[in-house]
Amino acid sequence: MIPISEPLLDERAWAYVREAVKSGWISSEGRFITEFERHWAEYCGVSHGIAVSNGTAALEAAMAALMLPSKAEVILPSFTIISCVAAVIRAGCRPVLVDCEPDTWCLDVGQVEHKITSSAIISA
Repeated sequence: MIPISEPLLDERAWAYVREAVKSGWISSEGRFITEFERHWAEYCGVSHGIAVSNGTAALEAAMAALMLPSKAEVILPSFTIISCVAAVIRAGCRPVLVDCEPDTWCLDVGQVEHKITSSAIISA
């Protein structure tokens, strides 16, 4: 078997794992989540931070926080994962895919303006 994500924990980390398991809070709530959210918000220079269970939940929370109007167009690179497109759709918006540059695999900014339609909402 090839390990994909081997946990590399030092003694301090193992102590935290044991504490979390003993407390009964290993997900969704508890001291470690609250501390992480506070420290992350401080690191980002904002008042609040929220922890979520995975990247898909983070994308969906971000789209919801934008409060875009229904059917707003959201430009995305064509080289992406389905979670990005799904978050846009779940928010009631319309994904617009833009091809990527073959040498960087990043969105080709030269194509963005062409993809913006008259129904697009532009925000800077």
